[in-house]
Amino acid sequence: MTAQGPGSPGSERPPGPESTRQLWTLFLVYLTPFALAAVVVLWAAFAGHDFGAMATVVAALVTVLPAMEWVGRRDDRIQVTRNRQIFLAALGVAVTGAAVTAFALSTASEDVTGRSHLLHAKDMNDGATAQLNVDAEPSNGKLELTLSAEDNADGAGTSCVPTSRLRFHGTDLAGESTVDLDDVVTKTLPVRANGPRVRLTITLESGSGLCQVDLTLKSVNYP
Repeated sequence: MTAQGPGSPGSERPPGPESTRQLWTLFLVYLTPFALAAVVVLWAAFAGHDFGAMATVVAALVTVLPAMEWVGRRDDRIQVTRNRQIFLAALGVAVTGAAVTAFALSTASEDVTGRSHLLHAKDMNDGATAQLNVDAEPSNGKLELTLSAEDNADGAGTSCVPTSRLRFHGTDLAGESTVDLDDVVTKTLPVRANGPRVRLTITLESGSGLCQVDLTLKSVNYP
């Protein structure tokens, strides 16, 4: 039986420096459209345009697959197999990166403090109402709100903070919620609004007309 030489089609040949560079170039050629497709998919998914994202992925695959086969046919069977392995490696890197990014984006809260405004929140006494306007569309039906409360010096010397509570209500909420008043209050509220903004009312319930409190908006997030 004749032994296969180093140049025969069935023999394994370790890639030299020039071949290694070609393999890395080919890997980047495959990875680039997949990475671009992944970026578009993530953008479209979080913007609510899934059909366009899927079309982009299909177009990228249709474009890259013939290129892979054409490059693979330029050499022997071993080169074809190597090119396909590079193609699958690039696809795996793109899919893994997209999955990790999607998970991070889906679990991260959206800070909308800069687009939120708290009105009529000074000199509040029993039954007084403040208005919170959030000029951002809710992402998953929840709003996390942090307020600070401070007794107003213009009151009659009675502290509101340890004995009062705040009631959150409004048509944009899925239901009313209350929380005991403290120096810093954090509350997660169920949001029903599907529009571009959220409006809600905050009512101070102190049981006494002799105290006044000032509320300050610390942060607003869509968790």
